[in-house]
Amino acid sequence: MTRSVIARVERQGIFRRLLKHPAACITFLLVLALFPIRAVAQGSPPDAYEGPPYNDDASTTTINYLTVDVLQDHTLHSQSDIDWGIAVARGPDDRENPFELNFTNLDIPTSGTFLRVDLYQDGLTSEPLTVFLPFDPPTVPIRAQGLRFIYFSISPEGPVTPSLSYTLELRETSGANLPLASALGSTKGRIEWETVGLGAAGSLRLHLVGHDFLVGTPTGFNLWRSLVDLSTGFPGPFTKINPTLIPIPATPGPCPGGCVTYDDSGLTPSSIYLYRVDLVYSDNTTEVWGGRDVALFTPPAGTVAEFAPSGWMLH
Repeated sequence: MTRSVIARVERQGIFRRLLKHPAACITFLLVLALFPIRAVAQGSPPDAYEGPPYNDDASTTTINYLTVDVLQDHTLHSQSDIDWGIAVARGPDDRENPFELNFTNLDIPTSGTFLRVDLYQDGLTSEPLTVFLPFDPPTVPIRAQGLRFIYFSISPEGPVTPSLSYTLELRETSGANLPLASALGSTKGRIEWETVGLGAAGSLRLHLVGHDFLVGTPTGFNLWRSLVDLSTGFPGPFTKINPTLIPIPATPGPCPGGCVTYDDSGLTPSSIYLYRVDLVYSDNTTEVWGGRDVALFTPPAGTVAEFAPSGWMLH
């Protein structure tokens, strides 16, 4: 059973407020020119928590840039306090790459209060996608193709007594569970991947489908294979190769305990194959596990594989 936790909310962004005040807009642009990394948005309402003694890293009066693998500590001091930020995500030019806003040290002392995250995936003039935390794992997925500047705001939904704190990080997730492919001879290959970030059986998981955040229960994996045309360099159509759903390990996580292994046979020698792993949810929605395809080269006919302490060796 799945349910959507996405709420589409009309909320004025910084730029829309500025357009109503031409003088403030000019001031804002001048400040941006002088301070391109951290600039005060004069058209926004003043935030009492930006200065001493609180010195928040990000708020309604600040444009705060969040880059990959940089930790930021934040505190929301009242129900009206808002932290604004811009996630700087660099994906490939030819396809989308997965990122996530990751929340740690999340301290919500007031029962019934949630952390509200508004994500402007398509710019400040777009309708935001809204997620309410806490959630396990407390992450908000983002996709980026090329260089993207993605605005977000974080605010408490409910009373804050005495304050609400969290640590924020932008992470690239494509390498966390990237599949590995090894040739086990000229006609057989092995594909392995970790299950970091998955909970135990029956656990819910937040994932992005199109422009909707959904909560679903992962049920297993599908493995897809494509044969690359060596004369053109282009992959052919992907075909699902597992007859039944590949189960999630009893204890998900890194290898060896959380590792999934699938042996594929009947391959053509001296060929290149691409493999793609899909995580399947109970509502039949999917996400590409590991964020990208993995390539396998099958050696010439007659090659055999032997396992050594250092791994599989072909000879």
